[in-house]
Amino acid sequence: MKTQGKNTVLNILGNKQPSASMMCSFRCDRELWEDFATLCSLQGTDKTGVLTSYIEELVNKNRDKIEAMKRLKG
Repeated sequence: MKTQGKNTVLNILGNKQPSASMMCSFRCDRELWEDFATLCSLQGTDKTGVLTSYIEELVNKNRDKIEAMKRLKG
């Protein structure tokens, strides 16, 4: 991930991410995480960019379900 100035962040696809980003943490098997880090290194990508791109893809594929749930919550 590259940073330009203080608030502009580019993900691995070169798309600008919102400046209102947040730090996230989660539990993961240590060996799985280390293998993921190795794979990212071999591919010349960073872990944050890969995870962010995956989350964006998953959310975009399920946008209709997300919107339906938001309507139910009011």
